[in-house]
Amino acid sequence: MRLNQFARLNPDHATQIAELNTIGLPTEKASLAELAHATYQAFEAQALTASAKDEALAERAATTKLDVAAFLAGNPTSISREVFYTIGLQYLGFEAGIDFQYDQVLEFCKQTRLPMVAGDITSQAEFNAAIYLLLNTRSKHLVTLIDLLATKGFLQHLSGNFVIFNGKTLPTFDTHKVIRERVWIESDLDSDADGQRDMLEATIFRPGETADGVKSPALFTANPYFHGTNDVTAVTHVPEPELAVKPARKQASAEPVVRPDLPQREVTGEVTTAAAYGDEDGIYSLNDYFLARGFATVYSAGVGTRGSDGLRGTGNQDETDSAVAVIEWLGGTRRAFTTRTGTTEIKAWWCNHNVAMTGKSYLGTLAIAAATSGTPALKTAISESAISSWYDYYRENGLVVAPGGFQGEDATCWPLTHTRGSRLLVMRTRLQTSAGTPGRTWRRPGP
Repeated sequence: MRLNQFARLNPDHATQIAELNTIGLPTEKASLAELAHATYQAFEAQALTASAKDEALAERAATTKLDVAAFLAGNPTSISREVFYTIGLQYLGFEAGIDFQYDQVLEFCKQTRLPMVAGDITSQAEFNAAIYLLLNTRSKHLVTLIDLLATKGFLQHLSGNFVIFNGKTLPTFDTHKVIRERVWIESDLDSDADGQRDMLEATIFRPGETADGVKSPALFTANPYFHGTNDVTAVTHVPEPELAVKPARKQASAEPVVRPDLPQREVTGEVTTAAAYGDEDGIYSLNDYFLARGFATVYSAGVGTRGSDGLRGTGNQDETDSAVAVIEWLGGTRRAFTTRTGTTEIKAWWCNHNVAMTGKSYLGTLAIAAATSGTPALKTAISESAISSWYDYYRENGLVVAPGGFQGEDATCWPLTHTRGSRLLVMRTRLQTSAGTPGRTWRRPGP
C-alpha cells in the first residue's frame, strides 16, 4: 500500500503551536509524559470521561508488552520514533500485528509513504511538531488524521465556527442542520421571446448556522443535468457515412450580444425565508465535502431546463449568462424571488458574497465560461476534465473527433440539449467551425 501525501503546508513552529491550541490540544505540561497523555486522551473523543479515555488508551499498543496507558504511566522522558509511530499508525486506522509488525514500524511507514519526524522525541516542542505532522498525515481511509478524528467528535467544541488548520477549513458544521431551499433568479435573458425576463431556478443547501448570523461562502455548480435528462436515444444525432469537404474560410468576429431592455418584475415584499424546499439531492461530492466546512452549495440547471424559463442552448451566450446571473445574485447585485411567477423578493443574505464554481466535464466547462465574464463575486473556479477550447475538443487537424467514444458526437446529440421541462423547447446548436478556423468564444454583453 502507498498513500500519496499531498496538500500539506509546513508552517513554522509558532504557527503550529497556535493552530494546535486553536483545536483544543495542549502544547505544554509539567512533563513530556503528561503532555503525551493529555494529547492522546483528546484523540479519544468518543470517550466522554477521563476514565473512559484511559480505558481507550489501554486498548492501543505502544510496544509488544505495554499499552499506551501503561507506557505513559511509566513517565518516560523520551519517546522513540518506533513507539510514537506504533501509536500513530493505530490512530491512522492501521492494526498492529495485522497491517504492520511491531519490529517493522518505520519500514512500514517508509513503504506506505507516511511522513515521519527525523529522530526520537526528547522534548515537548518535538512532540508538538510530531503531533502536528501526524494530524496532517493521510490515513488508511485516505482522509487526514484530523478529519478522521472529527468523525468521532474531536472538533465538537468548535461547532459552527470557521477554523483553519494547515491552510484548510475543518469540518466544524453540522450537516444534519443544513437548510435546503429553492429560489428563482431574474436574468437579463428572454430566450423564448415572450417579452419577459427568464427566471432561473436555483437549489441551495446552506449551513443551519447561517440562521444564527454566520455568513457562508458559496460553491456554485452550473449543472444542466441537475433536474434530469431526456434519455430517449431517438433524438440523438446520427452521423452521416460520408464527410463533406469544406473549403478553408475566415470566420467573422462575433459581435457582442445586446440584450433588449426588458422590464423588471415588480417587487411587492421581501422575505428572508424561502417558499420552496430543495427536494433534490446534490450530486457533486466535492460540494458535499465542503458543506461540513461551512460552505453553502448552490445548483442551477440554467436557462431552458425544468423549473426555469427559456430555451436551452449548448455552449452559447445565454447558457453562460444564466450561470453568471446566479453568481451575481449570490454576490448581492441581482434579484431573486421566492416563486417562479411571484413578486416577493429574497436576497442571498446568508452569503458573504464570495463564490467559487465547481464542476466536472460539461459542468466544469460552464465554470470556465462564467469565469471569462469577470463577474466580481466569482473568486475561483475548480474545473475538472472541462472544455476550455471547443475547437480543440471537436477537431483534430481539421477532422471531427469522437470525444468519449461516441462516433460523430457534436452539440446536436448532447443529453443536456434535451433536458426535461414543462415549457421546454429544444434548440439545437451546431458548431460552425472548419479546418483551421477557431471556435467561438464566450463574451459578456456590451454596455
